[in-house]
This record gives sequence, C-alpha cells and structure tokens, in this order.
Amino acid sequence: MAPFAGLKRKSKKGQPTTRTPSPPILQPTRETAHVPHMYTRAAVENAEDSQARGSSTKKRKHVEESSADSSPPSSPHPKAKSKPVAFNKRVIASYEALDHKAQEATRITLGFQRLYEAARFLPRLVGQYANYDSILTQGLVREFAYKDPEAKAGLQAMHEEQLEIMHYNSFWESFVCYPIIKDFFPGFSEHTAYLRRKPDLVCQMATFMRSVANKARSDDACRLKDPDHILRLCSSLTTTEREEVHAKMRRGFNHPATGRLLCPIRLLGDFDQDPEAFCREVRARRKGGLKILSTDWPLLLYDYDLYLEGHDPEDPDDCLPGFMRSQILLDSYRATFTGMSTTSIADSTPSGKTKGKPSISRSYDHREVTLHSICYIAALVRFALNAQLEWDDNDMDFYGRKFFNAIQTLFMRNEEFTNDLLAWWNEQIYGESTSDPEEAPDTDTAFTRMLARDDARRKAAAAQAARASGSAVPEGEGSDADEDADGEADA
Repeated sequence: MAPFAGLKRKSKKGQPTTRTPSPPILQPTRETAHVPHMYTRAAVENAEDSQARGSSTKKRKHVEESSADSSPPSSPHPKAKSKPVAFNKRVIASYEALDHKAQEATRITLGFQRLYEAARFLPRLVGQYANYDSILTQGLVREFAYKDPEAKAGLQAMHEEQLEIMHYNSFWESFVCYPIIKDFFPGFSEHTAYLRRKPDLVCQMATFMRSVANKARSDDACRLKDPDHILRLCSSLTTTEREEVHAKMRRGFNHPATGRLLCPIRLLGDFDQDPEAFCREVRARRKGGLKILSTDWPLLLYDYDLYLEGHDPEDPDDCLPGFMRSQILLDSYRATFTGMSTTSIADSTPSGKTKGKPSISRSYDHREVTLHSICYIAALVRFALNAQLEWDDNDMDFYGRKFFNAIQTLFMRNEEFTNDLLAWWNEQIYGESTSDPEEAPDTDTAFTRMLARDDARRKAAAAQAARASGSAVPEGEGSDADEDADGEADA
C-alpha cells in the first residue's frame, strides 16, 4: 500500500528493498500490567486516535518553535514553503555515531554509551526474533500517515483485515514493538518527525539495535545453558541424569531426560512407553523418522499437573491448561532477570559468579513481565536443553521465529487466558516485592520499643524538672509519665 512505501534501505547488493509492515504488542505499564491485551479492535482504534493526536500536536509544536528563527519563504507558493522540524543536535549526533563494533571508551567519548545499554535490553522487551528494520520503518510511516485522510483510510482497512486474520505476523510485530522501542530508546520519541526524513539514519539505528541485541541474547543464552544454571533449574532431572547431560552435545534427543522436556506434550504418552526408541526415531528424521515441529508445544512449557487437571480428554486439541506456567520457565526467567538467588531451588547462587552484580531488572529498573519476555525465555530454555553448541534460530525441524510467532498468535486469540497468564507471571516474578517495605507499618519491633522507652524517660524527666521548679506540670507529663519511668526502673 502507498502509505507504507516511504522508507527503504539498500541490500548488500545495492538493490533497494521495501520493508513490509510489521505488528506490535505494547509493554504493559504499572497501571495496565494486569490488563495487557493489545490485539483487540478497541486497542487498534485507540492507537489510531493517539497517534493522530500526537502527530498534529508535534507538528504545531515544531512549527511554533521554529517560526521565530525561520525567515519568510522566497517563493509565495505554498509548495515552496519548508516545514522545519525541531531536533536536539546532540541526540542526532549520537545517533549518527552509532557503531555496534565500538568499544566502551569510544561509546562514552562519542556519547552513545546510554544508547548501547538501552539496545542491550531490547531483546528482553521485544524478543530475540524482532525485525528492527521493519519495526522502525513501518512504525514511523504508520505513525505519520494519519495526517493524510487517504493514507488513514488505507491503514484502517489494513487494521480491519488483520483483526479478521488474527495471526501474528510482521504487521502485528510492528504495531506492538514500535511503541515499546519508541518509548524505551533514549531520544527516539522526541525525534520521530526528524527520523522519518532520514531513512539512512533509521537503517543505521536498526542495524545497531539488531547487532547489540544479538550480543545481549548471546550472553543470556550462554549464561542459561551453563550446567550450573539450566541443569540445576530442571527439578525433574536426577543427579545421575545431570551428570550424563553435563556436556551440551549430550542433551536434546540424545538423552531421554532432556528429550522428554523437548517432547511435544501431545506425544508424551508415546515417549513414556519407550523413551530410547522415541529419541532414536527423532534422530532418524531424515530417514523417515519422527519430526518435532515448531508449533508442537514441548513439555518444558507446561505445568504438567495443571495440564492433567484441566485437559479435557474429549477435546485433544485443547492445549491451554498449564501452558507457559512450568517451574523451569519461572526459574529461568528469575535467573535471567532477577538473579539465581531468587529461583525456587535451594542454594541457588553458583559459586562466585555473580556476587555483587545487580540483576537485569534492578539495573534497568524493570519490574514488568511482558508477553514477549516470556517467549524470549521460552526460546532460550529450549536452546539450553537441545544439543546445539552455539545459538541458532533453527534446530532440526524446529524454527525459532515460527515458534515465537505461533505462541503470540495463541495469545492474540485467547484474550482472557492471556490476561490471566500475564497477571500470574507478574505476581510470581515481582509480586513479593511490588510494595515498598518502608511503607509497611512498624509494630512491636526492637526499634519501636526503644522509641517508646525513650519517650517515657523524657516525659518523666520533664515532669520532675517542673515539680522541682514549682511550675505547673505540662499536660500529659504528670503521674502517668512517672509511673512509666518507675516501671522502666523496676524492670
């Protein structure tokens, strides 16, 4: 469509390629953390209205700020008038200096160290499969297209079409992830008008975000696949099994212990009948064996007890009971975001590895679980349990992006389930620390007892001084205070 034909980038061969629109999921705020569903028709309409109002407001603001310094146009024709766009030169200079290969000293000198730190957190907000080129390009174009009535009509038609399809694709990725990046990346929200006119700079920023995000994902994956982490988080493994799968290449369907966690839950009965034969059949997939596909949800995603309790035998296609509520997912999320010491296992701090280092949640002041962050951890856990030595989006017949998109589609089509799930995750991860402990009332503690004793002694001393001078005893500091003091002395 015409409204999305604006921003282009050059491929390696120099051929311009137009990015297709992408869909998004908004990051829940503290006020909306428990009502997060962003795929409803009302959410789309609200986004349209807010973006339209934001575009007109920014336009008036930019014109007012620049009208005092701008000279009258040389041509009387309206087409010759330029539309000044306000921007911060220091912010733009830091954007233009972005280089994912730069060392920390260089980043600090050129003023984009803060941007680097923000980009490292992005995959934990929008997932490891986010297409930053498409998200930024389509998000910027869509945001400003609402000023054009014809373009607005085209966008509304596209929204209606996507709402009927309800399948997580590039449109929804951009719709959801663009507002997250816009609000989180420093300076972005104040310079969208400028960036829309600088497609090369937008592509440079997308490349920077993608490269730095990949480094952060690699760090999280390497940390989680470590035997001191993932194997200790798998409560279903015995000590012997942990020793046998200590080497990464022994995991996956090379061993029944990890193969069971990767087995689709609908095939778990077949697996338990003969685990060794099931694993051999998966390893022989190229010779006609069993293929484990991306959209066959593995056991590692489920609380199996909840699944058995809520699963209807007459509806074998019901996959929601217990979905995305497994203990290994919870503990892996805690290990990644809040630290190993917050997991459910005893003695959960690996020897001397992270002492004194703040958790990711504390470093970024992040205290909200999002749908994308749950899927991010799910993909990392699956990688930690398979036999791949290095991160790869694909594993045999499993394709990571398809896995991620399929889960998001399930979230889109089950609003009540999704809202309950996200509320449950926020309670599990941050529920115990959401209230400020300083706001809790102090009752019958050593500190309050000390204060009461000191107050009683002070009142008694004031009463004795008043009687010695012959003056009136202040109200409230008479015999009661003496009795309190005597009681303290007797004690």
